Amino acid sequence: MSRRGAPRAMLGGQGGLTLESFEIQLCGEKGTLHHIMSACPTALAQGRYRWRHDQVLRELTDVVERERKKSRQRKNKGPQFTPFVKEERTEEAHERKRAKYHDLAEACTIQGWKTWIFPVEVGCRGFPAQSVLRMHGALGFKGRARKSAAQAPGQAAEKASSWLWLRQNEKAWQPSQTSSA
Repeated sequence: MSRRGAPRAMLGGQGGLTLESFEIQLCGEKGTLHHIMSACPTALAQGRYRWRHDQVLRELTDVVERERKKSRQRKNKGPQFTPFVKEERTEEAHERKRAKYHDLAEACTIQGWKTWIFPVEVGCRGFPAQSVLRMHGALGFKGRARKSAAQAPGQAAEKASSWLWLRQNEKAWQPSQTSSA
């Protein structure tokens, strides 16, 4: 027996394990994984997705700042690879972000500033897109530091998504500036 609002694992038609959809208390709609993690209008209005975004951004900036403060000699040992899993619509998000900041970057360049645009995408399930690795490479991250820096925002997204999942039925949710997953 399942408590109200909890997903139930079921065997699918081909013997695969699936999650049964259920009505969530937050908005009264069907509680699919996609809906809860990225499509619930109530969660969007309450700032839940923005909170997760900010957790990932905080991790990205912390990693870049720690790396910037290190003083060391850099050795080139050849290309390093980090495995990535593709999440939904990351290419679309990348192009949308690049276009959004194009005019600002151009205005900065006209002022004589050296400017880069690094749109990065990390899915709600914690998988960073290739753009994360490219950004760290362009910033001079090498080897283990580059791999670790690329994985850190994914871990932040996964942790924040888990936190949102556990609180999917809490109607009175207010993000705070200091809360972290």
